[in-house]
Amino acid sequence: MKKLNVCLWLYDTDLTNEFIQLLTPVQDLIYLHLGLCESNNNKTTIKKFKNSSIHYRPYFYPNAGADILSFLSILNTLDDDAIFLKIHSKKSPWGIYQQCNWRAILLDSLIGSRQKVIDNIKLLEDSNTLVANEFFMLNNLEGINSDYIKQITDKFNIVTYSKYFAAGTMFYSHKYNFTPFIKNLDYFYNNLLEYKGKVNDDQAGTMPHALERLFGYIHQKYTHTQDFKYTVKIKSDQATKINLCPSKYVHLNILYNNDCYLMANANYYGTVLKHTTDRIMIRWVYLEKPVERTYYKISDKIFSST
Repeated sequence: MKKLNVCLWLYDTDLTNEFIQLLTPVQDLIYLHLGLCESNNNKTTIKKFKNSSIHYRPYFYPNAGADILSFLSILNTLDDDAIFLKIHSKKSPWGIYQQCNWRAILLDSLIGSRQKVIDNIKLLEDSNTLVANEFFMLNNLEGINSDYIKQITDKFNIVTYSKYFAAGTMFYSHKYNFTPFIKNLDYFYNNLLEYKGKVNDDQAGTMPHALERLFGYIHQKYTHTQDFKYTVKIKSDQATKINLCPSKYVHLNILYNNDCYLMANANYYGTVLKHTTDRIMIRWVYLEKPVERTYYKISDKIFSST
């Protein structure tokens, strides 16, 4: 099996242990390209990776261009036929009440277990495919970035195939698909340098947010990570508050950090308090006031609340 190049932008070095724990089980399958912010104190992080079994190479970049500048720069160093996974230390929350650990949702589907990594690599057999989390594979949500996207595609004659993209900018793909960006790396690098620190697109379109979408648009095909799911029957009338029907069977995904969410709507987010072969106890935090529910096994991987 071809080695997977993991392109990690680790700006938040306090998450070093989390990434080492996630990557160690697949250390024989990957080569880590570790992007670090040149203005941070990275000594402890580098020491921890040196003491791990993960094969890696460090790179240092300015705190600019969000997670995109480092990614394109690292991608340029890879072999032309390389397959890669792009991830980063995303700390921004998501959800109606900002209750979801967005990073955990994405990382679990991408590298949550050794088997998931193996399965995701197999999904790359078609070189034109983007592989990303199912819930956060969004369609036609450009917002105020539309003009910026058109400016880039027109300037470099970039061919797009859809308006699907991986929200959160974590995904698997082939370097080959990113040729238009690599060929014009100097242009993108210099423009991305203008975006210092945290980048928002609430007032105007930005290059990082435009590229986030274009990274999806350039793929002829896209597929979802094959997340491990339980099935639960939701009986609570609270389900209607986030557009789920009571008494409906839905998929439940339990994450590596013991958080969980419903695949139908990640706003239905919580923490697993107890998990045995015959029941799952969850503290849901999707409402103003958290609620606890217990789901009892009724058949293989299928649970129902009381």
